[in-house]
Amino acid sequence: QRPDSVLVLGGNRHVFGGILMHASSKLGLALALAASLAACGNSGTTPDSETATAATEASRFTILVGGTEIGALEITASETGYGVEYEYRNNGRGPTISETVALSAAGLPTHWTIEGASTFGNPISESFEFEDDQASWSDATGSDAAVIEGEAFYVPQDGSPYWLAIAARALMDNETGILNAIPGGALQLSEIEQLSV
Repeated sequence: QRPDSVLVLGGNRHVFGGILMHASSKLGLALALAASLAACGNSGTTPDSETATAATEASRFTILVGGTEIGALEITASETGYGVEYEYRNNGRGPTISETVALSAAGLPTHWTIEGASTFGNPISESFEFEDDQASWSDATGSDAAVIEGEAFYVPQDGSPYWLAIAARALMDNETGILNAIPGGALQLSEIEQLSV
C-alpha cells in the first residue's frame, strides 16, 4: 500500500497513511501510523475549531502485540491544545509519557511539557515555550533558546508519536507545506497519492 502523504524531517522520511519510518520500534511505528491517520483525515481541524469533535478524531489508540493489548495512547482535546497519555509494556519495558501541548491559531506549539520515563526507565522532563518570537526549550541534551523568525514547529525529543499528527495538521494548514523546525531543520509535507478510505 502506498502512502498518501509524507513528512520529511531532516532527511528522515515519515510516511503518513502508509509505513512510518521514524520510530524506535515496530510498536512505535504502528501507533504513530494510527495517530497520523487521524491527522490526515482532519485537514484544517484544530482543537478550537467548530468542526473538531470526538466523532472526527480518535481519542484512544490501543497498542497490540500478537493480538494482546499492552498499552494505549490517549488524547484529550482542550480549548488550547491537547493532553496526551502514552504508555505500553512489552517484555517489561516501555515508556510512560504525559504531555501537555498548547497550540497557536495556526496549530503551532506555544507550550509543551513532557514528563515520565523512557522505554528503559530513564526520566523524561522536557519543556518548550514560545512567546513574542522567543523560543526556549529544555530536554535531555540541556537548555537553549532562540529568536524565531516566521512560523516554526517545535520537534520534541521524547514526545509520544502523537506529535506527528499535530505536525501533520500544522503542515496541511500551511500554504507551502513547509515549516521551520525548532531546534533546527525543517518539516515538509508532500502529497504523493490520494486514497479513498
